[in-house]
Amino acid sequence: MIAPLSVVYDGVRKPEIDLVSIPGLPTIHPTYKLKDHTKWLREVLSHQVPQARIMAFQYDFAKDSMEVSWAELFRNVEYLLYSLVHRREGTEDRPVLFICYSFGAIILKKASHKLC
Repeated sequence: MIAPLSVVYDGVRKPEIDLVSIPGLPTIHPTYKLKDHTKWLREVLSHQVPQARIMAFQYDFAKDSMEVSWAELFRNVEYLLYSLVHRREGTEDRPVLFICYSFGAIILKKASHKLC
């Protein structure tokens, strides 16, 4: 299995916020590249928000969106929560902002319901 939550940019000195990107289904293993091949999470967003630690969540899912199951969805919700707890250990007071779309938003929604 891939590492579910990787740090793309560590931020300057002591980051003030964590940004977590969760992609949609068509980009399960996203490159986060613009048309000119710029990696926007690291090369663009890091310049826009240098005080942020930027992380990318990658989930393990069926290649065909017609094969998506509830079991896979909930497994990836668990991966997200587990990864966040371990990556943020010692920085729990730091705010988190999620950047997600499509199926990534569903994963985040289910994760937030699980925490409530």
